[in-house]
Amino acid sequence: MAEFDLKGMQDGAIFQLEDMNWPIRLDDDWREFRDDVRKVCDLFLTLSAASMFIDVKPPMFFANLYRSANNWVRFLGTSQNHYQHQPLLTYNAPLMAAIITGDMPLLARIRTVLPQVPTPKLEYEDNFHLCWLLLLLANNKCELSEEIEAQLNAYKRVTEDTTKLEMIYALLGLDDLTMNDFWPLFESALFDYREEVAAKTMAFTTSPPKFIAHKYLWLEGLAFLHLALNNGVKPPFNDIEFCPDDALQKMPDNFYAEDWLVVPFIK
Repeated sequence: MAEFDLKGMQDGAIFQLEDMNWPIRLDDDWREFRDDVRKVCDLFLTLSAASMFIDVKPPMFFANLYRSANNWVRFLGTSQNHYQHQPLLTYNAPLMAAIITGDMPLLARIRTVLPQVPTPKLEYEDNFHLCWLLLLLANNKCELSEEIEAQLNAYKRVTEDTTKLEMIYALLGLDDLTMNDFWPLFESALFDYREEVAAKTMAFTTSPPKFIAHKYLWLEGLAFLHLALNNGVKPPFNDIEFCPDDALQKMPDNFYAEDWLVVPFIK
């Protein structure tokens, strides 16, 4: 079983970022580029969890989420424009981070570079369409549009996760579902996440650097909660496991600085 020392990993993440020879070079194989970017994004996610649970500094929690997402959006663009390679959305934690920050310019930039169709035989179609749905809901403040309806129909065709599907229906007010229906569905999804975290915590194959932030934070759940908050609906309960109250704050405009840009962006 792996050990998870959040303070130790926070110190290690800071050291690695400060010691890194960056920006990341582009003359490597795309897979090496992808792995380097994944490492950088995970380091910032580790710092975001430590900012919340070790330092108790919510502004730095959001800042580090933003840094993870800001580097990831550059990865999406550079992968397609420099390497002519469409990345998979299997790794989508930085997208959830962007939705949690609520930074509309960042979300708009992600929308311009997010792959338009799933990669055949390699992409989990349900995950692909869920990513697009959550992004569009954040961009459109949970108001139904033709684009959202198209992604919703595609997601409905391929998903077996009726809980998340109905959560989205509740956010949009479809099929007679309302936000009163959303919260029991959210609790059901939270139970599933708790079981997943417990299993991965005990697994010998789990990589602590990749998993540490997810042991403390349910990024997808926080993304859903921020969508609900954008709908003007507050959770009916406090201190949600993996979703601390301080992570539900709304940061002021122009809070984020364009720093720690480790990933080069090729238009």
